Amino acid sequence: MKAERTDSIIFSFLCLAICLNLILPGEIYITTRYIANLLIFLLFFIKVSQLLQNDKNKLSLYLPKNRLVGAFLLVGVVSTWGSTYYHHSRGYVWLFLTYFLLYFLLQNLRLGEGEAALFIRVLLFLTVAIVLYGFYQYLFNFEIIQKTVEKLDYLSPEQKQMILRRIFSGRIFSTFALPTTLAGYVGMVIPLNIYCLAISLKRAGAFILYLIPLIFSLVALMMTASFGGLVSLVGGVILTYLVVFYKRDKLRSFLLRVLIVLIILAVGLWAIGRFRGFNLWDLSAGENPIRLRLLNWQVGYDMGKDHWLKGVGLGNYGTLFPLYKVPGSQDTQFAHNSLVQLFSEAGLPGVVVLLLVIIPLLWRMVSNARRSYHQESQWERRLLPLGLLTSVFVFLLHNLIEINLYFPSLGLLGIFLLALGARCGVSGGDDKMRSWSLSERGKKLLLWLLVGVFIFYAGWMTRDYIGQIYIDAAQRVAQEGDYELALKRASAAIRFDPTNSEYYHIQAGFIMSGTPQLPQVDEAIAAYQKAITLDPFTPHLHYELSKLYVMRGMPLRGFLEAKEAERLYPLSSTYRQFAREMEENLKR
Repeated sequence: MKAERTDSIIFSFLCLAICLNLILPGEIYITTRYIANLLIFLLFFIKVSQLLQNDKNKLSLYLPKNRLVGAFLLVGVVSTWGSTYYHHSRGYVWLFLTYFLLYFLLQNLRLGEGEAALFIRVLLFLTVAIVLYGFYQYLFNFEIIQKTVEKLDYLSPEQKQMILRRIFSGRIFSTFALPTTLAGYVGMVIPLNIYCLAISLKRAGAFILYLIPLIFSLVALMMTASFGGLVSLVGGVILTYLVVFYKRDKLRSFLLRVLIVLIILAVGLWAIGRFRGFNLWDLSAGENPIRLRLLNWQVGYDMGKDHWLKGVGLGNYGTLFPLYKVPGSQDTQFAHNSLVQLFSEAGLPGVVVLLLVIIPLLWRMVSNARRSYHQESQWERRLLPLGLLTSVFVFLLHNLIEINLYFPSLGLLGIFLLALGARCGVSGGDDKMRSWSLSERGKKLLLWLLVGVFIFYAGWMTRDYIGQIYIDAAQRVAQEGDYELALKRASAAIRFDPTNSEYYHIQAGFIMSGTPQLPQVDEAIAAYQKAITLDPFTPHLHYELSKLYVMRGMPLRGFLEAKEAERLYPLSSTYRQFAREMEENLKR
């Protein structure tokens, strides 16, 4: 098979992984996340194998520059070395590795001119289906969706509670976990939609066809009532206009256009405030997203300031959030700002290396867009880099307000568009070709090394997945009252994934079901002790262990665990009151 044909197939499967994660987002459907990660790693293995087979005595690659490799290694080391909860960090290392491999693949694929444009068209009509599902949610008052979510066994109770809160808010979120995620998605798609409209101006049928997803996307953006999605879209358009079209001698014309866009933004924000029942500029409103984000950023800054060198480990902003929580903030797992969250989780070095990665890539994209628009004669070639640049600007701006990088759905799409934009207009890829002379033995050794890494990667992911299957099955049979079988399945889940503290917490609950005797209490205590060893900063684990110590007749140890829960969540009235009661019992 020709190399170009193989690259086309690989690109098609990459597009499939992106679309799958939009229809069934990996942040909700754990299976999808595993499938996408494994598929991208497998495609990476196939591509490198193809290069080893085709090139005689050498291996030629467009490798990301040293800053990219160094960035990933640094973030990976920081997130696992001394992490406050290793299980969370490992999961996000896998996710960021997937981003890295996706970027690498797209830089080394030889693609035809129409393949990127074809993916954009597929994305537009996928958007129609996703938005239609959102309209379906709204028109039926979410009743059917509510019943469906309550029956989904593969969702954890926390995930169900989160989705049900979104249902009762009346804001559409379609296939995604949050209205803001849907808003971020349509915000990234709208510039690509405008590109398709622009290149079809002379074809009435095609123009109307592309107008449909644009109308759907704009309506969906307003129905999400997400200020972040609207601000990111408007900001992305202004930034693109500024870096590509701005000229000093046309300052008045430029300011007039910006003023018009800002007026549209102000009207949109006013409409969002009316929909949600408060003025967005009223920072005293409890549900005001601007106020809540400012508080989340303060927590992230305080956390990062205390751990500025190595952070608390990737994915652990939410783990330590109760310890740093400020009055008025709501419990959350994410800072709603990727830079702030990375500062808290990977320290100052993590933020610095991320900026060293993003800024040169953005500069390349801006140069490509300007060069293409002013020099290319073909209309499609002029506008494609422009549309990709605007979408990437929207993605990056939304990362400063929302969760994109930490959600596989938007994260994979954003990195995909970033990689396409970085190579669009540059023949041969983003970086200079580098070649290494390899003997046949060296090729075989490299190939076997890749096979070993892939088996290790696939094995680890499979263990996590099977553990999740067992724990979901355990919770399902527990609902039916069969706690003995539930305990067996929970123990099986722990054997497959012994680093997940939540499994031990669930196991302890099954042990204590019914009328527990002293041996069962001791088993539950051991389960909680193991969970705390893995995740010492989660207050409810200490709280539950404290109650077990009281049942076991060990009030002093119970009091110490109660005080630890209070220390880890100082603003919790429940833990504070419980610690006082334990202290009073000791004094009697």
